[in-house]
Amino acid sequence: MTGPDAATAVTACGHAARAAAPRLAAAPAESVDAALRGMAGLLGETAPALLAANAADVTAGAAAGLGRGLLDRLTLGEARIAEMARQISLLAGAPFPPAQRRLRELPGGLVLAERRIPVGVIGANYEARPNVTVDVASQLLKSRNAGVLRTGAAALRSATALFDHVITPALAEAGLDHGVLQLVRSADRQAATELVARPGLIPLVILRGSGDTTRALAAEAARHGVRTLAHADGGGVLYLDRAADPALAADLIRSALTG
Repeated sequence: MTGPDAATAVTACGHAARAAAPRLAAAPAESVDAALRGMAGLLGETAPALLAANAADVTAGAAAGLGRGLLDRLTLGEARIAEMARQISLLAGAPFPPAQRRLRELPGGLVLAERRIPVGVIGANYEARPNVTVDVASQLLKSRNAGVLRTGAAALRSATALFDHVITPALAEAGLDHGVLQLVRSADRQAATELVARPGLIPLVILRGSGDTTRALAAEAARHGVRTLAHADGGGVLYLDRAADPALAADLIRSALTG
């Protein structure tokens, strides 16, 4: 797609997600979890179609000269699809945090409380990792936020298949508005820039990818007043709830270290 078409695609996705966001925010927890369980089931049921779309992406990527590491990240397989389904099932089983929690009393008879309110519409830009499409979609759904997702051109066939065969049908089967989760179906890199340029539609964007690209998109977002959650140069902060198992946390950290 050309630049203007990319702009049109992002805008259309943003409007659709924003229109559906209030209904998702008010959706029963049972419906949200039913949609997640539906996604997990459909990943297995539609695996042949998903693998076929992914094989086309991998073939095109190899022809374009993608390196072995990038091709590995791009490639789905039965084991990876099964793991995606397992993780979504775990997410479906996780309890929802309370919408409001009383923290403490303050002088003068006041009460300090914590309230959890969905952002509304959250964007996500990520590279050629098909599994991230489902990861982001499921986590946005669990948090009752609508989403506009944009992936790199190399994984667009795979992402489209995941939306058409897994995400959208699962939302509909659970009685949720399938408009809450949108995929920007444009191979134009300009779509990433457009995603961070619409504060009225998409006020927060998650940025995942290489350092230079992520930094450039974060800077562009700042110019437009769009907030970002960006991961450009590695590192991170891990917060443990006081109820967490310290030994299990230590094992997870050790297993996640890549040197």
